[in-house]
Amino acid sequence: MQKALFVISSLQGGGAQRVMTTMANGLVGRGRDVTLVTIDDQESSFFPLDERVKRIDLAGNTRLPPVLSRLGPVGRFINRMQRLRRVLLQVGPDVAVSFLTRTNIQLVLAAKGIVPRVVISERNDPGIQDHGLHWRILRRLCYRQAHVITANSRGVIQALQGYVPEDKLVYTPNPLQMPDETAVPDQEEPFVLIVGRLHHQKAHDVLLRAFSMLGPDLGKWRLRIVGDGELRKDLVSHAEKLGISERVDWIGQTEDVNAHYKKAAIFVMPSRYEGTPNALLEAMSYGLPVIVSNASSGPLELVGHDQTGLVIPAADPHSLAQALERLMSDPGLRQRLGLAARQRVFQFDEEEILDLWEVIFNKGCCKD
Repeated sequence: MQKALFVISSLQGGGAQRVMTTMANGLVGRGRDVTLVTIDDQESSFFPLDERVKRIDLAGNTRLPPVLSRLGPVGRFINRMQRLRRVLLQVGPDVAVSFLTRTNIQLVLAAKGIVPRVVISERNDPGIQDHGLHWRILRRLCYRQAHVITANSRGVIQALQGYVPEDKLVYTPNPLQMPDETAVPDQEEPFVLIVGRLHHQKAHDVLLRAFSMLGPDLGKWRLRIVGDGELRKDLVSHAEKLGISERVDWIGQTEDVNAHYKKAAIFVMPSRYEGTPNALLEAMSYGLPVIVSNASSGPLELVGHDQTGLVIPAADPHSLAQALERLMSDPGLRQRLGLAARQRVFQFDEEEILDLWEVIFNKGCCKD
């Protein structure tokens, strides 16, 4: 594989965007010819992209021909596929790679007959995340047409076996840059950290409710929320109604999230569904004790209850409050779980994961 083309909806902040950027940068650093295509991004990029990566944005010319504009969403879908197909013909990649359900479907259809190898990747839990009936049907019809379908959790691989040939499925963990052990300080600042977009999926509302239930002896603890999104106004209002707004720090989106991992005492991910979230991997790499929900298999493949973190029922603020109180009241437990968490994620070394992707690009599926 000498020429690779990546496709994603945008390069705004997000786990899939971070992984794709990391892969593109890593492969171009290995001497590969890499092109990255965004469908509706207007060329912005939250994560740094190597200048050697060719960038093509399809959103610059989105005016539809009259015949397609009359078809509404279907016409826009056809138009995106046509524009993507023209790019594929122009670039002529040896392999084309896409992330996220809707983009995966568009790539499979656009690449038909012109790309030697098509690799698509599910980055979330398809058993819970619902894109609607039409996308579910298209996923079942299109995914099996790709040469390889990857996922970053074994649970998602199992879910896809219902409509994808097993020999096309490959587990591909997220690449992780482990911080130097000497750079990981003792977490002493009394704040709880959550990192993720402000979206219903991430269950910030559940966390805010749980935080409001903490006993008065834990009043020194603060909640730090890193991320932004469409629910910010509602969540800020929710915190005010719960009477905890003075103890909540709204950081927003930041390029230096590592600074918050270094100082936090506890990391929380109470999501309603997940794939294998980068934020969880990063928090564990910094030796943070973590609390996760049991909603999806991805986090549970990393976090064993009372072994590498604490697991609580999804959408249960009472259980989350109890887990928080337990960690807040026990520095020894925080240290034990944090050390175990860090040991657990050493296998996600970035260079080894890039090696795995290159095998997939060149030879096909490789079972571990």
